[in-house]
Amino acid sequence: MNKNIQDYNHSQINSDKEICNLLATTICKGLPQAENKIWHAHPVWFINGNPIVGYSKLKNCIRLLFWSGQSFDEKALQNEGSFKAAEMRYTSVDQVDTNDLNRWLGKAETIQWDYKNLIKRKGRLESLKGIVTNTTSNKVSPYGSKKFKNIDEYHETFPEDVQLMLQQLRQTIKQAAPQAIEVISYNMPAFKLNKVLVYYAVHKEHIGFYPTPTPIEFFKDELVEYTTSKGAIHFPIHTPLPSTLITKIVKFRVTEEMEKSR
Repeated sequence: MNKNIQDYNHSQINSDKEICNLLATTICKGLPQAENKIWHAHPVWFINGNPIVGYSKLKNCIRLLFWSGQSFDEKALQNEGSFKAAEMRYTSVDQVDTNDLNRWLGKAETIQWDYKNLIKRKGRLESLKGIVTNTTSNKVSPYGSKKFKNIDEYHETFPEDVQLMLQQLRQTIKQAAPQAIEVISYNMPAFKLNKVLVYYAVHKEHIGFYPTPTPIEFFKDELVEYTTSKGAIHFPIHTPLPSTLITKIVKFRVTEEMEKSR
């Protein structure tokens, strides 16, 4: 963590310092690739120069701000300003729900609006490459400019060798969660049981697998050879998929969702 951010946190009164320290630690773990620094007098995390998340001291609270948060489809986050930012305010460290925060960080990594070039575009905010806005709703899809109707249609847009990997991943998920329903969510293939269990999506050099943060932490010792973040696992394209591990993760998610619904 940037020393200036540590100094910023240390300068707050004790109750606010606890909030700032928890936010900073969680954000650094959730976005390990992000640059962090003091920007406009408060801590901010950037990915490729684009502001993603930060926090600041207001009169009676600490405000957590996600620059693209209005596109996260998260009811707890309140719209802020005239662009796409959304916020959460805290007056006590006990109010910080790290499960919520980690979920928001996972979305912040993949759902971004281009603030970096806002001045260059004379105040016009545009979505980053790979993000498309659904004109019939406020949801944003971070994967592809075509709106997919089903998983088959999604798979068919890729080369045959990638399709084979996707079909293997699909079958592994279906075998591990036979009651799950196939859906397209955020323009990605997803499997739903009460709520979405897992998503996946094709990137340039890997297939992103999104099972939420909890199983990634639980199976971290078995994931050491893969690039991971709080909510994502990268399976390199043209490398055999770890079907046994994927099965474990999906079954973990099934158990997790079944326990929540009891």
